[in-house]
Amino acid sequence: MNRTVRIGTRQSVLAMAQSRWAAGEIERLNPGVKAELIPILSKGDRFLGKLDSVGGKGVFTSELEEMLLGGEID
Repeated sequence: MNRTVRIGTRQSVLAMAQSRWAAGEIERLNPGVKAELIPILSKGDRFLGKLDSVGGKGVFTSELEEMLLGGEID
């Protein structure tokens, strides 16, 4: 059975590197599973220079959480 796992990730260099590594491990350990990266631009990324004004918990994760709950990513 082939299955695709959709991994939501921030677009930062570090997040993409970590996600590529995780995707490779998922595929290596689970034959028949393909990992697809879904880059997401978070509110924190969009307002990086103005975090004091948009602050609050979740400025880098709220979009990821919404997409996860909406079934857009796994």
